[in-house]
Amino acid sequence: ATYRTNAAQRAMIGKSFGGSAVAHAMLDTACAPLFRYYLLGSPSLSWDEGAFFRLEEETHRSRDPLAAAVFVSAGGLEGPSKVEELRRFESLLKSRASPDLTVTVDIVPGEDHGSLSYPFACRALGWLSGQLSAG
Repeated sequence: ATYRTNAAQRAMIGKSFGGSAVAHAMLDTACAPLFRYYLLGSPSLSWDEGAFFRLEEETHRSRDPLAAAVFVSAGGLEGPSKVEELRRFESLLKSRASPDLTVTVDIVPGEDHGSLSYPFACRALGWLSGQLSAG
C-alpha cells in the first residue's frame, strides 16, 4: 500500500520500549530524515548500559544535524535517575544538533512508569497539535 504524507508533518510516537524505538529512529542515519516530530514517553535510554547514548556518540558525525521537534516525557515518580537521564539526553541532543532542533522535557507529577501512558498520550498529542498549528 502507498500512503501519501506531508513530510513536514510526520511524527513518531512511543512509550517505554516504544519510546526507545523512537529514540533509535531519531539517531539512525537512515531513519532520522523521515520524521519531523519525535514523541518519547519514558524511554529506556539507559537500557543496555546506555545504548542510546552510545548510539548518539557513534552516529552524530555521520548523520545530518537533527532538525526536529522532540517531546520527551516521564513520570515524576519514576525517580531522580529517570529525570537526570532525560535531561542528559536533552543536553546531548542540543549540543550536537542544528538550530532547527527543539527539545521539550515534560515531567508529569504523580505518575510512575505504569501510570504515565494516558497522561503522556494526552500531553504529547496536545504538544504535537500546537507544533503543527504553529508551523
